[in-house]
Amino acid sequence: MFTGCMNKPKELEDSEVARFGNQILTENQLKTSGFFGTTDSAEYVRTKINEWIIRQALLEKAYENLGNRDKDIENQVNEYRNTLYIHKHRQLLLSKKIDTLISTTQIQEYYNKFKEELTLNYPIVQAYVIKLASSNLQQDEILKLLRMNDEKSLTELKTLCYQNSTCYMLNPKWIPLSNLLDMTSLTSQTINMNNIAKGRIYYNNTDEENVYIKIIDFVKSGEEPPLDFISKKIEEMILRKRKEMFLTKYENELLQEALQHKKAIVKAEE
Repeated sequence: MFTGCMNKPKELEDSEVARFGNQILTENQLKTSGFFGTTDSAEYVRTKINEWIIRQALLEKAYENLGNRDKDIENQVNEYRNTLYIHKHRQLLLSKKIDTLISTTQIQEYYNKFKEELTLNYPIVQAYVIKLASSNLQQDEILKLLRMNDEKSLTELKTLCYQNSTCYMLNPKWIPLSNLLDMTSLTSQTINMNNIAKGRIYYNNTDEENVYIKIIDFVKSGEEPPLDFISKKIEEMILRKRKEMFLTKYENELLQEALQHKKAIVKAEE
């Protein structure tokens, strides 16, 4: 039906494709609606045109059968439109007026003031993770260095891992325990809050790969999180509070201005 339509001259590109009553579907409308691309078959295009015709038929029946209730729909549409305008206006104001820079001092102050309210809902850990091929001949040396706690051993360990490991994480950040289990294919039966300990090494060995996990630190669910784990969340909370305070002040000023200039009149209650 529509073979070669994408190669038509520009003056023909907006030609009529389908009609339903007074409604017309053009070739450009199909393009801009994402209905088809240059490689779509005639069958696919015809399917999309049929969908458009069905939509028009449904709209016609809907307008016929709604009767007086169409006013309710118009009110809902107007309310939704107004809500969109207000939302866009607020977003524009916030993008221009709100300072999004938050200093480390402000984050620290917020943490000190509210850290008791920032308790964890899940345990988090810091851990070294090393993955080696089971056939790797450096297993014993790497495991020996992993057991050490001094900087020199850690430096040597990083060098060996760089040369031999299929994957390793030796600059640990705080992560949920569940994330650690996922990345190492372990279960909560192997590492959990009942058997976890600083410095403890856990294993997950298969025929193809050996995985070693050393727990550097951990915080249990219900305890206060370390600042470096929660700092991003605190930054978001501070920014959200700034926005809320700005909008509250701005909207109260609009209210007072409307009342003072008689744009808005509140009738006294009888």
